[in-house]
Amino acid sequence: MLPAQHTDIIEPLALVVEFICSLLYRVLGALWSAVVGAHVAVSVLVRPLCRKADTVQQQERDDQVLLVTSEKFMAIASAPASYLTASSKFQATSPLYQPSKV
Repeated sequence: MLPAQHTDIIEPLALVVEFICSLLYRVLGALWSAVVGAHVAVSVLVRPLCRKADTVQQQERDDQVLLVTSEKFMAIASAPASYLTASSKFQATSPLYQPSKV
């Protein structure tokens, strides 16, 4: 059984691209123009999916940064002051040890 993403997203896109390619081949009569037209159709049809994937990835990165930051804060806040050495204080507050935003 195929995953839902395949049947819900990829199969309709494949049908549209196949239709566009066959239509362009019938109208223009050249295979290369049909392939170029199919490429343009794929670029246009997949652009919203790429944008959605980019926003989901950025949201996941932001969530991971918040999680790492809150875990560091909880580790520092729950530790007794005698256990906090100078190096751990430096690591907790220095921008060198903070997660990088990529």
